[in-house]
Amino acid sequence: MIYSDNEIIQAIKEQKDNKVLDALYQSILPKVKRYICSNSGNEEEAFDIFQDAVLILYKQVALNKFNTQFKIENFLFSVSKNLWINYVKRKQRMVSTDFNEFDKETPENILNEILSSEKMSLAQKAFHQLDEKCRDILNYAIYQELTMEDICIRMNISSVNAAKMQNYRCKKKLADLIKKNKTLFDVLK
Repeated sequence: MIYSDNEIIQAIKEQKDNKVLDALYQSILPKVKRYICSNSGNEEEAFDIFQDAVLILYKQVALNKFNTQFKIENFLFSVSKNLWINYVKRKQRMVSTDFNEFDKETPENILNEILSSEKMSLAQKAFHQLDEKCRDILNYAIYQELTMEDICIRMNISSVNAAKMQNYRCKKKLADLIKKNKTLFDVLK
């Protein structure tokens, strides 16, 4: 079934959006998949990107910030496209293509690299001692640099203040884990 933009917005506001959500996925997701798959992505990445775009739409509607001059289909496709472009840029930054760097390696650089790698490994061990919810919150806040509003939506947290408090508690738990492990604390300080 095809819904008008007004029906979609109303369904989201009233939280009666299951059928509307299905319709959005059926009508718009294939276009997003085609775009992402033709631009060095895959279907799984397209699905993730589209989910993020839908969350942004929900947030805009819930906060009464959605500009009704835009068609929802165009909005979701544009947001998906921009999210994909940003994702690809971040991914390219993480992969170094400068093979001449290997020629510049000295024993000091190699030693620093090993120490840095060891620190990262120890920090990850402490991170994985946290419960899943804390790992997710810290991952979203630190590595993915999401706003507290986005974290609220993704993790179904009641308010921004609640998300901030949980983020603070998780950071404190991680710091306590590091302090308890003297070897880890000494290496990371």
